[in-house]
Amino acid sequence: MKPDGSMEIMDVIPNHMGIAAGCNPWWNDVLGVAYRVLYLLSNPEATARIGRIAREHVRWNFLITRHLADYLMLLSVTAPR
Repeated sequence: MKPDGSMEIMDVIPNHMGIAAGCNPWWNDVLGVAYRVLYLLSNPEATARIGRIAREHVRWNFLITRHLADYLMLLSVTAPR
């Protein structure tokens, strides 16, 4: 439960997408969410573009390969020569 008394329900299922309402005011409006879902359902090009952008964001910010690259760069800079 949040300090204001409201609750946020989260259901985490592998390989499924979810919305964490509260962090983005656009998602707090039920009609707004419905409108955007309908927009995405009727615009496969926009859906594909958003999916590509989201996958790239995850790839560059959260995958172990990105963290490994950062670690190797840090080692190359700090390792004695």
